[in-house]
Amino acid sequence: MPNTQQDKDSFRDIALRPILQNLNTLSIRFRIIIFTLIATFVPASSLGWLFYVNSQHVLEEKTTQEMVTGVSQLQNKLDIWLKAKSYDLKVFSSSFVISENIKLLHQSKTEQRQAYQEIQDYFILLLDQFTNYRKLMLFSEDGELLVASDELGPDALAPSNWNPTEYREDQLLVSKGAGLPYFWVAMPVGNSTGQINGWLAVEMDLQQLQDVMVDNRSERNTAILLVDEEGASVVYIPAANTAADEPILEQNKTVRFLKSQNQLINVSSIQGETLLGAAASNNSMPWSVIMLRLESDIYAGIIKLRNTSVLVAFSLMILIGFISLLLAQSILHPLQRLKIAAEKVSEGDLNVSLDHVEKDELGQAMHVFNDMVEKLAVSHQALELLSTTDVLTGLSNRKRVMSILADALERYRRYGNIFSILMIDIDYFKRVNDQHGHLAGDAVLKQVGEIFSQALRNIDTAARYGGEEFLIILDQSNETEARNTAERIRKEVDRYRFKFEQLDLHCTLSVGVTTVRNSNQTENILIREADDALYKAKHDGRNRSYIFSEEPIAAVDFGAKKK
Repeated sequence: MPNTQQDKDSFRDIALRPILQNLNTLSIRFRIIIFTLIATFVPASSLGWLFYVNSQHVLEEKTTQEMVTGVSQLQNKLDIWLKAKSYDLKVFSSSFVISENIKLLHQSKTEQRQAYQEIQDYFILLLDQFTNYRKLMLFSEDGELLVASDELGPDALAPSNWNPTEYREDQLLVSKGAGLPYFWVAMPVGNSTGQINGWLAVEMDLQQLQDVMVDNRSERNTAILLVDEEGASVVYIPAANTAADEPILEQNKTVRFLKSQNQLINVSSIQGETLLGAAASNNSMPWSVIMLRLESDIYAGIIKLRNTSVLVAFSLMILIGFISLLLAQSILHPLQRLKIAAEKVSEGDLNVSLDHVEKDELGQAMHVFNDMVEKLAVSHQALELLSTTDVLTGLSNRKRVMSILADALERYRRYGNIFSILMIDIDYFKRVNDQHGHLAGDAVLKQVGEIFSQALRNIDTAARYGGEEFLIILDQSNETEARNTAERIRKEVDRYRFKFEQLDLHCTLSVGVTTVRNSNQTENILIREADDALYKAKHDGRNRSYIFSEEPIAAVDFGAKKK
């Protein structure tokens, strides 16, 4: 580093003068080209890198959403499949053959033999009709095996994690016996008084679960693991783009997914490849689902985009170099505008639009940039709408309505703007699903949402709160107005004939109403008040509207009278 003036002069003479002399031998055209190439390379590279980093960030968020949503949907498919099997067991266990003969298994030997044979014949008949079941078994209430569809053997022992004294309505049990892995679904066998007389269990191959997962995975290049509570692999489905037949994760790494469910996690496979995945579970299954994808597969597109962007940047730099002498000013000015606009977009401003009259590459780039910003804005709006809207009914979702409720409370505390809320539940909705199927239930939910949309004002908000429950916020509505609105909606639904395929369905509503009264009330308090009134309405016969009261009776009926 030169420290004195003499050293600085010496450094200039030795290092800079030859360069300056060489530049002086070049024409002005070439000097402008060199300067333009350098000046173009720096901002173009910066812009390309900024775009690459932002694209990578967007892709990471999209991947997280897709993986978490995909694994949750797959878990739900398994849960629906399991409920179907549990429903079969409920039908099997309600048979007269089971309920009557299970009592005779504790009588005389003659009655025991006769009861045993009738139950076993019934099991064999069921297995002939339901070929996807391996075995049917009947246990006592204490877990003792009484009857099986085949000869009792060592592999007929109950799984070690089955405790029949810990009753659950749908109990899924897992055990690995000889040969193929299998699992159990067991249901209690009760009498007319509700007492448990025994347990009916069915044994199925895990291959059936594997088929369900293969049919419902969202991406063929996704590997799926079904693991137990210890992280051990129960079922493994390899990705289509891998040749691995064995699980690609050690057990200690699958435990990481179980501890951080519904989150995107980065791990290394046994083969040393980087994987991205997410896990999900629910209370009805003792297993968790893990979905995995190769990181290189996920980012292949953006890496290609990065390389393409670099190639395009260099091509444009050379092109600009040849025409820089004539178009230097026309290039630098639009480029600066584009850079400023890109910075605004990177800061989250999607209202940027570049006016341009140029017909050259920069004009095209600005047009592409405007299209990109417009598409980003549309995508942003679509994502925002998706995150706040219930897909089935088109109403607001729970997240959105709770935010609106918080805003309404804040306006009440500041300005005294009164409002009321309605907590609504479709009566006997489970019967619709059980008797006509979930598609019929979906049709009812959608049509109820349409009734709400037509019956309410623009300032009101209707939302699907969960399942068949809805929450309505009536802005600028006192208790009397809320009562009238609740009754109008209830009567409209009562008169309405819900259409599904060739069916006409009749449904009614139970409604709980409450009105904000003081600034100490919170969202949870209002929800609880409306829910208490709803509970009272359902308890007193359904198809009625109750308004919350702070008196001990908890609610005041202003709806239909109990028949």
